[in-house]
Amino acid sequence: MKITDDMLTEMEPIVSQWIRERGTCMAGASYAAALELAAYVAARRTTPDRDAIIEECAKVCEMERDALRKNEAVWDANPNLRPDEDYVSEWEASACRGEEYAAAIRALKTAPTSDQGEKS
Repeated sequence: MKITDDMLTEMEPIVSQWIRERGTCMAGASYAAALELAAYVAARRTTPDRDAIIEECAKVCEMERDALRKNEAVWDANPNLRPDEDYVSEWEASACRGEEYAAAIRALKTAPTSDQGEKS
């Protein structure tokens, strides 16, 4: 899908509110939200570098997995801090595949043009 200026303009208030409320911290966010923010920020650059954008999106996936690992260590040491199981299981369902998602995203760097979808 090609990202247009109209799409970016429509997303701007949503992303601005996210940044005001949470900054750029993605801990606990869904991959969709994290990638949406990364894509929005990358698309707003004046001269986007495709490989750099892809790398930033992959890093978001890895950061989410790292955040879950750190929180699990804290919860193991302090069980009373552990959030409810629904929250944890939802987070684990996406974060546990962080390395897999990051590898799939990084594979886009070397994908032949015909495999990259629509060109802008």
